[in-house]
Amino acid sequence: MKRRQFVQVFGAGTLLGQRAAKPNIVLILADDLGYGDVGFTGCPDIATPHIDALQKDGVWFTHAYSNGAVCSPTRAALLTGQYQQRNGMDEVILVAEREKGLATQAVLLPAVLRSAGYVSGVIGKWHLGFEQKYLPTRRGFDEFFGFLAGNIDYFTHKDRLGNADLWKGERAVEDGRYMTDLIGEEAVRFIDRHKAGPFFLYLPFNAVHDPFQGPEDRGQGNGRGNRTRAVYKAMLESLDQNVGRVMAHLDATGLAENTVVFFLSDNGGVPQIGRNLPFRGNKGTLWEGGIRTPLVARWKGRFPAGRKAPDMVAGMDLFATCVSMSGASLPAGLRLDGVNLTDACLGTGRVQRDTLYFHHGKQEAMISQGWKYLLDAEREDHLFRLSEDIGETNDRKQAEPQRLASMKAAYAQWKADVFRAGGDDWDKVRKLSTGTELRIYKRGVAQPMAAEMDEADDERIVVVYRNTQMGIPRSEIERIDARPKGGQRAVRETRTQPDSGFDPNQARPATPGQRPGTPGGSSSSSLTFGRPGFETVYRRRAGQP
Repeated sequence: MKRRQFVQVFGAGTLLGQRAAKPNIVLILADDLGYGDVGFTGCPDIATPHIDALQKDGVWFTHAYSNGAVCSPTRAALLTGQYQQRNGMDEVILVAEREKGLATQAVLLPAVLRSAGYVSGVIGKWHLGFEQKYLPTRRGFDEFFGFLAGNIDYFTHKDRLGNADLWKGERAVEDGRYMTDLIGEEAVRFIDRHKAGPFFLYLPFNAVHDPFQGPEDRGQGNGRGNRTRAVYKAMLESLDQNVGRVMAHLDATGLAENTVVFFLSDNGGVPQIGRNLPFRGNKGTLWEGGIRTPLVARWKGRFPAGRKAPDMVAGMDLFATCVSMSGASLPAGLRLDGVNLTDACLGTGRVQRDTLYFHHGKQEAMISQGWKYLLDAEREDHLFRLSEDIGETNDRKQAEPQRLASMKAAYAQWKADVFRAGGDDWDKVRKLSTGTELRIYKRGVAQPMAAEMDEADDERIVVVYRNTQMGIPRSEIERIDARPKGGQRAVRETRTQPDSGFDPNQARPATPGQRPGTPGGSSSSSLTFGRPGFETVYRRRAGQP
């Protein structure tokens, strides 16, 4: 971690710790909310008085970004404080991709807050993995009430494949409530259970993600035919009412003045019904409309009410900010890409950042010092002066070729860093078959250890070494190479036999108009089998403890 970043993570947190008890933290995440779909960003046709009240009573970051253009990646960045690509979450997890999930080596915010005495709960949409090892309760959260897929029916709570997907902890449950109401009501119950604090409550609503079902649409089908602004309006106003329900309960219980509340969206709104004005583009793109978010932070009596903060910030910054406010300590060696927003929230300082990077599918984007480089979905380069052109209408790539080249080069360096080949992929180790030959490079030891695979969990690998079973902590391993036991690799060999009457030391006379003669003979091919080579399946990331 850079020293400047280290100071930003911890400096303000110490001051806050001297002023007050550890604050509760409520992090509200809307789903597919258009930037221009709330009152304080100019929405003309949808009423969001409770979300607007957060802005009126708190700080509005007017240049805030989600870390990605779709759901899973932005949630990964939000909960890890890192670019999502560092943890293998560059793409959304589809409902049929049951084996995918946020890398298990990633350190999530609730696990860090636990060291400061926080109880953590997530109520709502998870979308970071289906398998047991990926569940919220295995990643630092004490409580979970919600669903695992990217979207579910708001009433039946089934995913797109028809799977029932509502969980309390790790137990499947049935509940007839409209999902947005369920999240709001269960949030109130969580607050009541833990009002002695401190607590961290993560509220990832599924509104206004499809299926498009308002609270009055029960029994009206799966919502696929309801892609209208009217239904979207009903869904968003229900979201606003439930945000109001949670805020009112904090007031009623006397917790509002010791609770920090954040509100943002995971990405931009969907085409046709979402409103991303004044920006261009929508969810799934790296145009501003796909990645800008209306981020607000409220701490009654602490953050100046109605303040507009012009700093360029991102969802991943909330990790360092929450750690700072909680007084928790980061694990040794943990590298963060996000920065601490506490001083900006208090109005006592600015965010020390000049560059943000984005990646989605074939698209690339980089924002630095008021300029934006964009490679769009058609693989066309663009260059915009965002400080003068927020609508991305005046492409400057022809006028500024050197700037474009420089930004592309910087982007390539960032991409090489976060998409490192042979990155930390412990899942590959867990999936190795028993008996697989291994070369294990331990930290500080030059020569590898030859062993055979037995099994592995999150913390160690068990191997057979010199006929003895032994466990090796993951923290002691620098690299693992593997090849299947007993595997064979086919190698084709070709042999040529010259004609017996040809003297290779005598050249044939050249004939005009003909190529030089070549020796006659016959050739034959055969396959021989050898052992396959070793392949690196795991390599420790730089800075990993």
